[in-house]
Amino acid sequence: MKFDKSNPWVWLVFYVIIILFFALGYSLFPLSSFNKTISGYDYIYFSVVTITTLGYGDIYPTSSLAKFIVNVESILGILLIGLFLNSLWHRFTIEMGQKQKAREEGFEKERNNQKLLSIWDYTYSILEEYLTIIDETTNSERQFTSLKKISESYKFSSLISLFEPSYSLLRGDFKKEKFKWFYEIEIELTKELRELTQNPIFIDEKLVYTHLIELLGLIKTTDISNFLYAFEKSNVGEERLFDMLKSMISEHEFTPDINKYKSNIITPIIVFDKGLREKILLIEKLVMEIEELKNKD
Repeated sequence: MKFDKSNPWVWLVFYVIIILFFALGYSLFPLSSFNKTISGYDYIYFSVVTITTLGYGDIYPTSSLAKFIVNVESILGILLIGLFLNSLWHRFTIEMGQKQKAREEGFEKERNNQKLLSIWDYTYSILEEYLTIIDETTNSERQFTSLKKISESYKFSSLISLFEPSYSLLRGDFKKEKFKWFYEIEIELTKELRELTQNPIFIDEKLVYTHLIELLGLIKTTDISNFLYAFEKSNVGEERLFDMLKSMISEHEFTPDINKYKSNIITPIIVFDKGLREKILLIEKLVMEIEELKNKD
């Protein structure tokens, strides 16, 4: 057993060793050292009576050396019992402290969970709005029923709706193009996602944290808002660049090969399309994982 003074069993074992050690020492004493002839187990019996200070009865020391040694063993016995009880109390207080700390950590985690749920509920309301504008962006029909599950099956040509006004009655400004609403909502969502990445609960949940970081990175690297705002009022001769861009988008049912359109005005839209498809998948995973996290807690 590894020596550990905070472990009461160490002192108990040491107590037994002392009994056996002194019993062996008594067996080496001359027979005249005791009031009668003893042998075998009698030495262990005498050592136990001595160390526990029970008081002598049938066997007791008679020589000066034997009396001195039994005094030493008695004192050692008292010290070891004190160390044993002290160690026992120390271990008890440590365990109680650990339990108290665990309870406090549990309470703290519960408080964090409540904060987490509040933050997530608010973030999810923004996320729903983000999914709604994505749904509008990938659906050129002017008929909006309810928020449906968005998949990656939309056509590339549907992105011409980026340049059309939003048909959501909740937005109010019917003249503002969808891409402007899209980026306003995405900016707000980005702020909320950053808040989530600072929450220790999400940091501990590695999969959720990883997807949060991936989504933030994807939003950053696929942002073409500057391009769209720059082209909004630009013309080539008498033709608006937006009209040219819409015409090019409508020619492609599927996502064009970006390598074939390097340094072309449609290239940012291809980047937007690829990023949007990845965002949809990440958001679906993220929502599912956080719902599982809420149910687990």
